[in-house]
Amino acid sequence: MSIVCKTVVQCTSLTAPEYGDVIPSQCLHNPLSDTLCHFHCQAGYRLIGSVKRICTSSGKWSSNAVVVCKGAEQHFFHF
Repeated sequence: MSIVCKTVVQCTSLTAPEYGDVIPSQCLHNPLSDTLCHFHCQAGYRLIGSVKRICTSSGKWSSNAVVVCKGAEQHFFHF
């Protein structure tokens, strides 16, 4: 039996957007390649940008686009 060594590939840590979070939490701590991360916003906010990112085998994220949680538009009714 032979032993095969593999290089551990990690991506940089993601940062949760203000008023939001990233799931799973390992995405916030140099996740391993092939980790799938999802961005979510708190109630009353909507996500602007890509909902998910994947840590690729090259140690780069599948997207570097900025992700933000924007407050929902408030509508006021006048009678």
